[in-house]
Amino acid sequence: TEPEEEAARTLCPPGTADEPLVAIAPGASYGSAKRWPVEAFAAVADALAGLGARVILVGTPAERELGRAVLAQAQSRPLDLCGRSDLGALKALLRRASLLVCNDAGARHIATAFGTPAIVLFGPTALEKTDCNLETVDVLETSVACRPCYHRECPIDHRCMRQIEPAAVVARARA
Repeated sequence: TEPEEEAARTLCPPGTADEPLVAIAPGASYGSAKRWPVEAFAAVADALAGLGARVILVGTPAERELGRAVLAQAQSRPLDLCGRSDLGALKALLRRASLLVCNDAGARHIATAFGTPAIVLFGPTALEKTDCNLETVDVLETSVACRPCYHRECPIDHRCMRQIEPAAVVARARA
């Protein structure tokens, strides 16, 4: 709606309306097993900012600390909007974005609804369980023996997510 669009505009700094906007959603309420490492999201934010994108971090109020952790690791200083937008403003931001980079979580479904391209990182879950509406989704996943496990917290070393390299995400984003 127009009020949601206006709320999204007020969150972004003046003069950024024409910049390519890349949203990064580092959270996953399911549990930490679904979350790609903070340092990996920070590396992707830096690389995409270096390519000329305006990078924003999005997430729920419960994910504020996660956003701050990505921000602390990033050299490029993405705009941290974690916990600062309601669902309506988040929808407007993702509608406007050129790309979303996220875990297998709620933001990917919003982006898909608006036709926003998304790079989705799958770890403990299987794409086959949620494989609808993937026209604008690029999935990155690893082949490890313990996957899919559907654990909320990884009982070993989180290899399913840690083996996804930031360089692979950046390469897909460039494409």
